[in-house]
Amino acid sequence: MGITRYTGAETGRVFPVMNHVRVTLASGLGQGNGGTSEPCGGCWIQPVTGNSAAVRVAVGEAASATVGIDLPFVSNAIAERPFFLPIDDVSKLYFYSSDTDAVVDILYVG
Repeated sequence: MGITRYTGAETGRVFPVMNHVRVTLASGLGQGNGGTSEPCGGCWIQPVTGNSAAVRVAVGEAASATVGIDLPFVSNAIAERPFFLPIDDVSKLYFYSSDTDAVVDILYVG
């Protein structure tokens, strides 16, 4: 909570709340926040170091080898820069990878 400089009145939430969810792809498939609705104002997505293949992300439909876009991936030893996606709910994110147990971190503004 914050106080305004001019009136001294309570302003409510001043700073955005940052939250994190980690998605582990089961059999190469996963959904943001396990499919549970989590409203947000946008998120940064980053596959973790150690994945053995690229991860694809789609919005609003299941990702597959032909649906979605590849998140940046060079090798399992190089951490890529997070990818920002303006989205209103983390559960709308769908992931796919040929690495059947790939892991993706999502940092979102709540």
